[in-house]
Amino acid sequence: MKFQKAAHLSGFPLWDFSLRIYVQPGVSAAAIALQDQYGLDVNLLLLCLWCGVEGPGALDAATLGRCRDAVDEWQRTVVVPLRELRRRLKTGSDVHEEQRDRVAAEELAAEHAEQRLLAELLSDSGTKRSLAASSQIAAANLRAYCNCAGVSVSAAIDEQLGVLVGALARLP
Repeated sequence: MKFQKAAHLSGFPLWDFSLRIYVQPGVSAAAIALQDQYGLDVNLLLLCLWCGVEGPGALDAATLGRCRDAVDEWQRTVVVPLRELRRRLKTGSDVHEEQRDRVAAEELAAEHAEQRLLAELLSDSGTKRSLAASSQIAAANLRAYCNCAGVSVSAAIDEQLGVLVGALARLP
């Protein structure tokens, strides 16, 4: 996901937060590793962070399940095929580069649509929280998401989750 090229897409609190956090050092690599190695959805990872920092707070299993169910088909039928096509076009001639850029723009628009759907499921009203409280809530949300997705939190996963939570301290 190339959030740095997303300024032209209309913003809403979850998307605006995602743009700020995704460019923090290590976040994109950690999120993509969790996606590629464990099947976790980057947008749901970002949702977990946002809820802890700016959004409604702690997410329970039922809410996470509703969120996963709401975006599952969109992920399978739109986002993942676009991602796979973009990755196949990653190397090649200038023609491939131009096509890859077009596909990447479509993939980004699909990610934006997924986040809009997620945002509609949750209240975007949150309270101002301290960094410590935000970090604790976000970490708990991430672990709850892993549990909901059937992913056991190993040391390797915990390290990647730590990168995501640690980036909260660097947010503007």
